[in-house]
Amino acid sequence: MKQTPETEQALERAIQIAVELKHRYVTPEHLLLAMLECESFYTLLKELDGHPKRLQKNIRKYFEKHAEVWEKSEFAPVATNDMEQVINYAYSQAEVSGREAVDFSHLLAGFLALEDS
Repeated sequence: MKQTPETEQALERAIQIAVELKHRYVTPEHLLLAMLECESFYTLLKELDGHPKRLQKNIRKYFEKHAEVWEKSEFAPVATNDMEQVINYAYSQAEVSGREAVDFSHLLAGFLALEDS
């Protein structure tokens, strides 16, 4: 199954954010931060009376307090179990809904399916 271009970019950006922040693991929070960088998702949240800037700020604060910084100069961050669950759930949602590609709505469903979301 394919991904929409925005979804593909967000998944790649999540990894890039983890690398930039020297995080050993890629988490759903990295993916959400990457999605918030996408203009269409950012705008959608604002239209739904969300607070995307506040959410971005809170995710970054969370990282400062809780994310493990990896000091190795070259590394490839690893997806956490939660990240894999989000992606797997998104793919299954896209498939059962008859979609040709995974989009942000499927990723959001994956976030909401996490036990502690």
